[in-house]
Amino acid sequence: MTVEHIIGESQGGYLYQITEALSRKYPELSTEALENMAKSIDQANTITCCSFCDASTSRNRCNISMTELIKTTNGTPSELVEIIKKELNSILEQKKSVIEWKLASIKKAFETEIKPAIEI
Repeated sequence: MTVEHIIGESQGGYLYQITEALSRKYPELSTEALENMAKSIDQANTITCCSFCDASTSRNRCNISMTELIKTTNGTPSELVEIIKKELNSILEQKKSVIEWKLASIKKAFETEIKPAIEI
């Protein structure tokens, strides 16, 4: 099974990048605590391609990078993780709405141009 990232590597969304950003924000935390936070954020940022079926949309850049999201989100470590999870869900829902529009457009073209040609 293949996966996509809601916020990709070019915007700091891979596990190693998340870990680095968290260690800059919370230098007082243990390595284990930082790794646990990073894994939790990475898990929320990683989805199956089956749930996100448009490669061109999945490559769209987000309005905010993961690095900036971590840097600008205030709160305790656990609050930060929950806020970022909510933001990731919001970004995913926005991307899905773009996919729905694309699929509806393709379906209309299929039904009016391709399907009639196949049925002949």
